[in-house]
Amino acid sequence: MNTKEALCRIGENHFSTWIKTHAKVWEEFSDKQQVFCLCGKLATGLHERICRRFNAAVTKETLVRLKHLLLTNKTNKRRTSDENNTRTSRRGVSKTKKLEG
Repeated sequence: MNTKEALCRIGENHFSTWIKTHAKVWEEFSDKQQVFCLCGKLATGLHERICRRFNAAVTKETLVRLKHLLLTNKTNKRRTSDENNTRTSRRGVSKTKKLEG
């Protein structure tokens, strides 16, 4: 899933969480920069609002923090005991785990 797809999915399903987290990350990144922006220019409030590199870094970090919201039900399902005991190798051959005990 690329960044645009992730933004769309979070924006549609978890908009308020996105806004709160994005604002928090923006403040953290802004506080980290003492004098210069990520792009090398003077870090002013106006510059941070329009700087592509700064905003891309904030968006990327926000997506990292909200990655848990992107998981689908398929990845959250627990495997049944049959799925745990039988796996398929790369060649498509079924292998059975030895049960100890």
